[in-house]
Amino acid sequence: MGGSQQQVLSILSKNGPMAQKDLLEMLMIQPGSLSELLSKLEEKGLLNRKEDENDRRKVILTLTEEGQNAVAGSAGESDQEGEKDLFAVLNEEEKNSLKSLLKKLLGSWE
Repeated sequence: MGGSQQQVLSILSKNGPMAQKDLLEMLMIQPGSLSELLSKLEEKGLLNRKEDENDRRKVILTLTEEGQNAVAGSAGESDQEGEKDLFAVLNEEEKNSLKSLLKKLLGSWE
């Protein structure tokens, strides 16, 4: 699951059901991008979209039980495991070069 999808699930997990418009403002992305992202999550059975009973112009987003389980499962992963995945495409020489360059940049910012 992509980072944006995980971010949506995490926000809904922390805030509970919310209007799609409110989520759009939190994420600061284009409406079409959010709609596509939500469609993918809905297809996976991780969230539901339904019209607000009080205002049919609003769409309310809620996590399904599967969505809640996905958030709980990802919360168990350590940050270090995520870092390993991020840098897995680099060989040791490339990792050392990157580390050296980042140290140089940090030094210049201080």
